[in-house]
Amino acid sequence: MPEKKAKAKRCAKQTEPDHPVSEAGAPPSDGVVNTPYDDVFKALVLYCPSLLLLLLNELFGEHYTGKETVEHLNSEHFTTHADGTQEKHMTDSHFITVEEMRRTYVVECETNPDGAILLRIFGYGVQIMQAGATQEGNVLNATFPHIAIVALRSRKSTPEEMTVRVTFPNNETVSFNVPVFRVKDYTLNEIREKKLFFVLPFYLFTHEGRFPEYESDATKLRVLQDDVREIGEYLNTSVAQGELDEYHARLIWELMGKVADNLAAKYTKFKKGVREAMNGTEYVPQTVIMYREARDEAWRAGEAKGRREGEANIITRLLAGGMTPEQISDIIALPLAEVLALRGGA
Repeated sequence: MPEKKAKAKRCAKQTEPDHPVSEAGAPPSDGVVNTPYDDVFKALVLYCPSLLLLLLNELFGEHYTGKETVEHLNSEHFTTHADGTQEKHMTDSHFITVEEMRRTYVVECETNPDGAILLRIFGYGVQIMQAGATQEGNVLNATFPHIAIVALRSRKSTPEEMTVRVTFPNNETVSFNVPVFRVKDYTLNEIREKKLFFVLPFYLFTHEGRFPEYESDATKLRVLQDDVREIGEYLNTSVAQGELDEYHARLIWELMGKVADNLAAKYTKFKKGVREAMNGTEYVPQTVIMYREARDEAWRAGEAKGRREGEANIITRLLAGGMTPEQISDIIALPLAEVLALRGGA
């Protein structure tokens, strides 16, 4: 995350191209392809659950504060084909909010939404509903999860919501809406007002239709750079005001860098311009660097006590940065029990 800079001008909504552009500049594939953006989305889901809750407010009209507990559930699902073979699919998210009314959600990130996404996410919902079903006597009770789509790219024809309509054997029909969050619909001001920190790493998609202009016109490229600097300033301000912790702010900043690097596959000036605006920050998780530096320093001391003190120090720093013991355990590959034991000193 950069140092605070002078406030950039308000950004305007970018013009949507009628057809989305794929990573390599070719038409989007009809198949389900895992992209670097899926990885970014899953990292946000796993490490920024409080920010995910604020996105749910926008998607479903919820009223989460961000302090509720999120429990991540199994994201593997299987499709059985006519020949009996099974195909494994991984949902981008599958979680419940642990509160008075436990609600289950599936939110899928789609780079290039196609006509099949609704069928796929409905299929995930059916399997999740089946897994959680209970039977009381001769009655089967099943609850369908809340499902939604985050569209990184969108055509003019991409809807703001889709509809699932199910007809049962007694001819009763039940329908419900599936909200579609179209990233290109949101300006930085709207993201800031609604505290949609979760989608900031994908904000550069709103500029995608102008990439060719940025390559040929340095003046227009500066509009993009102003937006990037404004995001950095917004993150700094949010941390200073207590709306966001430093760990989440830095992770958002780093993940935005990863998105930029992949979007810039054939736009070198765009990539250079973004990186200049980000003060040359590379996509290397600083939390991992912090741990490795402390670990190596302790190991060089050659004493078990030094290693333990080094681990305790870095755990204390990561906790102060807003990470949970569970997240620290994942990052530094140390059992959770040891992380808890080392918390607050060796």
